[in-house]
Amino acid sequence: MVQAAESAAAAVTAAQSLLSRHGAEDSKSWWKLLPKPPVFGHGSREAEISAWREWSWTFEQYISSVDPKFADDIQSVRADLDRSVDPVDF
Repeated sequence: MVQAAESAAAAVTAAQSLLSRHGAEDSKSWWKLLPKPPVFGHGSREAEISAWREWSWTFEQYISSVDPKFADDIQSVRADLDRSVDPVDF
């Protein structure tokens, strides 16, 4: 998880330096420089459980960078875990 945080911080620094060279019109697409999280897939249930926390954190950081509204959506789902969410609402 530390490695993922360091990679994200390095990508943000690179994006900021790139954006300072380009105009404001490119400022909305800086997240394209972030590495996409890998596909979550593991061979056993134990491996899946042990890798979930790090992968989900990486995914949440990436998706929140794409659109900050996703962070609000994730928080609202966590606030009421018993409520079902209709995928059509997304």
